[in-house]
Amino acid sequence: MAQNSMASMSAAHQPTTGTPAWIRQIDGFTQSSSFRQLLILVALAATLSFMVGFFLWGQKPSLVPLYTNLGPKESAAVVDALRAAKKNYQLSADGAILVDPAQLPAVRMLLASEGLPSGNGVGLEMLDKDQSLGTSQFVEHARYQHAIEVELARSIETIQGVSAARVHLATPKQSVFVREQQPPTASVVVELSPGQSLTADQVRAIVHLVASSVAGMKPENVSVIDQRGELLSQNSDDASGMGLTDKQFAYRQRVERAYARQIEALLTPIVGANQVRAQVSANIDFSRQEGTSETYGPKTGVVLSEQTSDTTRALGDQGINGGVPGALTNQPPGGGTVTPPTAGGLQPPANLNVQQYQQIIQTPISTQKNETRNYNVDKDIRHTQYASGAVDKLNVAVLLDEKTVTDKDGKTKTEPMSDAELARIKDLVSQAVGLDEQRGDKLTLASIPFVEQKIEKVSVPLWQQEWFMPLLKNLGLGVAMLVIFLMVVRPLLKMLADKSRPEALPHQPGAALPNGTEDNGMNEEGVSFTRQAGEGGQIPGPDDVDNLEGVPQLVGAASYADKLRQLKQSINHDPKAVAAVIKQWTHSEN
Repeated sequence: MAQNSMASMSAAHQPTTGTPAWIRQIDGFTQSSSFRQLLILVALAATLSFMVGFFLWGQKPSLVPLYTNLGPKESAAVVDALRAAKKNYQLSADGAILVDPAQLPAVRMLLASEGLPSGNGVGLEMLDKDQSLGTSQFVEHARYQHAIEVELARSIETIQGVSAARVHLATPKQSVFVREQQPPTASVVVELSPGQSLTADQVRAIVHLVASSVAGMKPENVSVIDQRGELLSQNSDDASGMGLTDKQFAYRQRVERAYARQIEALLTPIVGANQVRAQVSANIDFSRQEGTSETYGPKTGVVLSEQTSDTTRALGDQGINGGVPGALTNQPPGGGTVTPPTAGGLQPPANLNVQQYQQIIQTPISTQKNETRNYNVDKDIRHTQYASGAVDKLNVAVLLDEKTVTDKDGKTKTEPMSDAELARIKDLVSQAVGLDEQRGDKLTLASIPFVEQKIEKVSVPLWQQEWFMPLLKNLGLGVAMLVIFLMVVRPLLKMLADKSRPEALPHQPGAALPNGTEDNGMNEEGVSFTRQAGEGGQIPGPDDVDNLEGVPQLVGAASYADKLRQLKQSINHDPKAVAAVIKQWTHSEN
């Protein structure tokens, strides 16, 4: 090791031939301690920058989407508005616009003031804009219809589960002829949120919303479909009555729950909370019935019309007169006698004169009287339509927990209720729900011990709590920074401190050295060494190994034998100084 070090030190002072000067300068600069110190400083600065950036990244808040389901055109308009307002934003890989959660409300209000995002288009606000003078009636009608479609789409999008909607209206031109008029129709396309579906009530609400917004449109002329192409509005179901099935089932459940809650509320003060369970099964009649009844009043009434006819028959109605009608025939012959015929079994007297005969034939022999009266009869006609949903039959089951009693020894135990108690409770339940035995209602009451169920508290796992992930993130950040400091920064600082110490360089004999170092010249073997001037002129011992400038260093171009002989003499003369030199070599190589 001593030989190699001495040779390298001697070779460093010999001129090099064949190498350009600028390469030697670069090589000398790269081999210098200043260059090594510069590299250490650059590495230290890069490490500190990385640590600061890593810390700032850990403290950076998570960004949230500003809007979802925006089209490319709307996203571009929003980005332009954010740039004009100098708001910070980021674009994700899927094109979503991300902003700071603390600025989300303010940014949305700013965009809303500028009418962004525009959604499906411009609605009725287009009417506030000035129209050109040459706009035709057809264009005005088309703009108005488009505005109605946009407004309806906006209203439909407010329904839960609908992320986007489009409305198409078909309004035919009105005709003066009734037979040529066609009803307006509408089609609604809804885009549902992931995992969402519309209920039948929501679909009917959309249908009636659109139908009520267009004059003359009927609900059966509105079709609603989703993004998968499924028809959601089934108008034929309502017409056939099948659409009421869900409502009927829901109505039955509501009736049964109402009866069950009524029973439990009645018995809870008697047996205690959570000591009673009630179940009701109701048979509901959903058939529709209609009836008509006529009710007549008393026999007497108001006379509406009256007709009376009187008929009287006389003896002369038998037609005994004869001859040609005239004045002569109407005059009876004078002085003659007349024998009247018999009529009705009556035999008039014989040998009557004309006067007597006239008197006899004018005497009435029968009289007939007819009377017809029409009365206004008091009649009540009622047309009744009975509502569906009547309860036909009830089956009630009530389960009671056994009661807790205390014996003479003070011990508590459970025992079933007595028959008398069950009978009283049964009467109460029957009166509460209105049981009717004639229609077949049944009530079952039992006292059975309940099983105690120990409900364990559901604890949220530690890693699912809100504070866990931020804490874990901060701890990981701190550990990472500590590891970087111990593995990178600390060794760099130590290397920088070691390289900052001055090294003893070869020099010419008799030259002045810094820090009080003097040249001791050549010895008898042609090898010179330098020695640090200290107190008393003593060479530093092993305790001063960190201060190696005072250790003798061999200088010159002596032969290997001379250097070896001088080294042996130095070891014999001052072994501590030689040990210090060896430590310096070891430290320099490391």
